[in-house]
Amino acid sequence: MPKVHILSDTEANKELGEEVMKLLKKSKGPLSYKTSSLEIKEDTHRVVEFEDLFDICKNFRENSNAVKPYSVKPNDFVILLSPKPNMKNWFSALDFKNNIFVHTDGWDKYCEQQPKFPIAHEIISNIVHSKLFENKEALVQGVHYDTLGCINDFCDNKEQVIEKLKSGDVCEACLIKINDTFEDSPGFLGQISSTLHSISIAFTRLAGIVAQKPISSIEINGTKELKFTDYNNKELKFESAIDKVLYILFLKHKDGLEYVDFPDMELEITELYFKHVPSNKGLAKIEKTISNLCMPLSELRNQAKSRVNGRLEATLGSTLAVHYKIVQNPETLVHSIKLPAEFRVFKD
Repeated sequence: MPKVHILSDTEANKELGEEVMKLLKKSKGPLSYKTSSLEIKEDTHRVVEFEDLFDICKNFRENSNAVKPYSVKPNDFVILLSPKPNMKNWFSALDFKNNIFVHTDGWDKYCEQQPKFPIAHEIISNIVHSKLFENKEALVQGVHYDTLGCINDFCDNKEQVIEKLKSGDVCEACLIKINDTFEDSPGFLGQISSTLHSISIAFTRLAGIVAQKPISSIEINGTKELKFTDYNNKELKFESAIDKVLYILFLKHKDGLEYVDFPDMELEITELYFKHVPSNKGLAKIEKTISNLCMPLSELRNQAKSRVNGRLEATLGSTLAVHYKIVQNPETLVHSIKLPAEFRVFKD
């Protein structure tokens, strides 16, 4: 039975990969799922060719099979979840050698649901396409360029993707092809059908709930984790102490900050560190970290901001997270948090 290896090439995608796997595992059948993380230090904003993404999948296969027993078989699927934009600006693609990539960024432009739902749909769609079409040319001829709410909709206009996500279905013509293709694999077909149905329910029922969800206050209280008090006190847990300090700094500065401000802010940031971080690190190490954060072209600052925004999405989902993320105004270059000042509650 084929396995589906879901790879995450950034720390932010690691938890997303786990969420996608849990969603897919709810439907039982011959497909089994496993997640793995990769250490790739490339610029996540660099536009890449399809082959660059497929090569990551191929390298994973080779490295996994360097010693016996082989852990990735030829008929296993390797799915790369990556925020890297691709040259054709596609949601996903496959190479017909069971290697697939899915672009993970930007789903909040098309739907209010958590990105795990459309990403899971893209995974299932590509697995179906790998069986339904022999090669890229057959795929290009076989997909729908008019949106029908079918798994084989191409969605050249990316906003149209919501129709097939809501549908979770196939058109009459594709139903015949799929039935013929999977005639000897009823378990495989049943598992795919169950997954698409569960995704469809999420899009038809959750949208109204998400739209009505109020903004929560966020509570900052000494060294405790930050809490969303109106979301059942859900905690925001950070990957590192400096991430927490950076986020609290932006919460305190309701009008935002420019990066050029940071070299003059070491004292304020140091005070925030000792106030909000239960640290057992030596003073010299803490001072060095803060100094790196305050450098004019600090890579640490960019990384911390990215991790914070990733944790917010993982905790709240992309729709609610937009109120709490640190974002930059491209005209003024000011980084700020959208959340109104009255929702930032400092208890200490």
